[in-house]
Amino acid sequence: MLPSHGSGARRGEANRLTCFSRVVHRRLEVIDDEAHRGLGLPTIMSPALAARHGAPYVHAAVVAIDIDRIVATADEHDPTWPEDWDVLLMAEAFDAILRPGSDPAHLELVEDWIADLLERLDEGEPAPLGLHAAVAISLLWLEKRWPARLRASLDVWAQLAETARDNVLRLRKAHPRIAARLASQCLAVRLDPPLAPITRDWLANLATRDDTGP
Repeated sequence: MLPSHGSGARRGEANRLTCFSRVVHRRLEVIDDEAHRGLGLPTIMSPALAARHGAPYVHAAVVAIDIDRIVATADEHDPTWPEDWDVLLMAEAFDAILRPGSDPAHLELVEDWIADLLERLDEGEPAPLGLHAAVAISLLWLEKRWPARLRASLDVWAQLAETARDNVLRLRKAHPRIAARLASQCLAVRLDPPLAPITRDWLANLATRDDTGP
């Protein structure tokens, strides 16, 4: 459940958002080879949400985790990986997997997921793989692709997603098939362990798509 709007809650919320703003705008650090092996690193996957919401949640979380694994592997100075490319792809994936505007169960799933991601912010712990999912969800709301009802859950993150939205808009305007191109690049990255089948299949489908974006 999201925190209340009391003064104590606001202070705690502000601290977590400060942590979040640092985490989501930096590359994830691989702790060491042994920890990274299989996956080893903390992730956003919640067994409780997986049990409650099943395959749609698991598929969306797996894609987010895999994309963050590519972020950790890709060269951040390589211009072929533009800023916020990961947020763009996560948003495309979530919009394909989840339909909160037409499925009440998916709307409840998204609200539960938002609350869970907020609770995972801890400045003293490594950033869990997949945390950029929070920005991607906020982007979908900002673009009005997902229901206005989510504002109550996402309002605290909206400003953190505005920069990502501006970058994504520029990318889409400059490269109409940017999501397809990025999907192809992701498929070319070698990961150990490899991409999950759900992520690989979704990226392969996106790479052949002619039109992208909202």
